[in-house]
Amino acid sequence: MGDIILTWVFVLSTLGSLYFIPVSLKNWPRGERCRCPGPRRGWRFFLGYRWIVLRGRCWYNLRTLPRDSAGYVLCPECGSEVLPHRLFKDGRRLRTGRFALASLAIAMCTAFSGPLHNGSWAKALPSYPLVVLSTTMLGEYQTDIRNEVRLRAMNGLLSGRSASLLSVTLAKELRDDEVQWNAYAAEHILERMWPLSKEALELETIAGDEQSRIIAARILRLKCKIPSEVLIAACLADLQDDSNMVHWRIQQGNATESVRYLLKWWNISKQHILAALDSTDEQQQFYAAVIAGKKGTKSRVRDVVVLLAPHLMDNKINSDSHLAASALRRLGSEAIPFLRKQLFCSDSRGRNSLLQIIEYLEQQD
Repeated sequence: MGDIILTWVFVLSTLGSLYFIPVSLKNWPRGERCRCPGPRRGWRFFLGYRWIVLRGRCWYNLRTLPRDSAGYVLCPECGSEVLPHRLFKDGRRLRTGRFALASLAIAMCTAFSGPLHNGSWAKALPSYPLVVLSTTMLGEYQTDIRNEVRLRAMNGLLSGRSASLLSVTLAKELRDDEVQWNAYAAEHILERMWPLSKEALELETIAGDEQSRIIAARILRLKCKIPSEVLIAACLADLQDDSNMVHWRIQQGNATESVRYLLKWWNISKQHILAALDSTDEQQQFYAAVIAGKKGTKSRVRDVVVLLAPHLMDNKINSDSHLAASALRRLGSEAIPFLRKQLFCSDSRGRNSLLQIIEYLEQQD
């Protein structure tokens, strides 16, 4: 119903402008100044409606009347004294030009109301100005501007400065804020814009909050063929205990993903993982020891055993004994003396697991 009304308003206002524009041009005031403007009324002049449609308040013809000694012309109709240069030019009194402008303005507003309503106006803008607008309040999440930018990004139509600017904006939206689901939408767009989004994602792993760092590191692990030092550092940070996060789904599985990734790139991440064995975060220490044990490190065997042996005992941590046992089996016979020392400080479950690992390593040796 609203579209029908707007259509009729557009048609009628367009016809009105087509009529009043040539009429106003034909009847444009010309000739000498001879019409009386009428008495001055100050601000009360704007309270009426006559000034909108009519020129002047008197409109008496003063062409043949003489001037007084001061140069004024006295109007016999309204009694006003008017200087000649303040008289109105002769012509049509009706302001047809204002009718033409009003009808033209209404026609333009109704013509643009459709594109503004359905968001198609954004399609006419070039990419860079559109991306610039998306960084302001006009282009926030789920607006017409952001939807058009997302569509162009998903179709691979953004490049250069447009892609860089959009990547920085979307990377900041990965942070924990009051806008629901904007981080998920930004994550999908950044994945699609790879590798143009790499620099912004790496920067977010350093300068972002906990949520944005986790999501950015997840995208980098998925897309990077060879990890950078920034990504290795982000993976090591994912090994830390983040169970206190409000949005637990964000951090779900990030530690295990990082363990698998660091195992894959052991040659690059070796020094960082061995340094993490001295971390103050217990979870990061544990996962670093698991990685080092699975890779059979020889330089920190004692530290790996000391960190992993307590996890063989009965506790409330899920699957930690399985990870610890599988890592200790990879250390080789060098770990046997250190494993024997742990027998005296373990419970029955831990001692049984340690004895099985020692027996396995002795048979291998």
